[in-house]
Amino acid sequence: MLKPIDHFSYELADFVQPTDTELALCHKAVRRLNELSEGDHTYMVLSWNDKYEVVKFTKTADLKGHKVTVERDVENKGSKNFPRGACVKFEWVQSVLDEYIGQRGK
Repeated sequence: MLKPIDHFSYELADFVQPTDTELALCHKAVRRLNELSEGDHTYMVLSWNDKYEVVKFTKTADLKGHKVTVERDVENKGSKNFPRGACVKFEWVQSVLDEYIGQRGK
């Protein structure tokens, strides 16, 4: 089930290439993601200057360390490179809003 995470706004702790499926995040961000129940998911928007990408995180077990496995390019707009320090945050982008409204109607 989609779980929005209000006030989730952090920075990448390491660069990300288009083929990477893990994000390096600070421990505080990982703790916030660990608050999700197993099987729940959320979305994060990676952004830097004028580019962005929506990724999906699904919790399968408690996270350890600072690496988080995600599904890249969930909006099919192309995976991108992001430098260390790029913004990682929860945002109500259209695809997330559509899913949230759909699950609330069930």
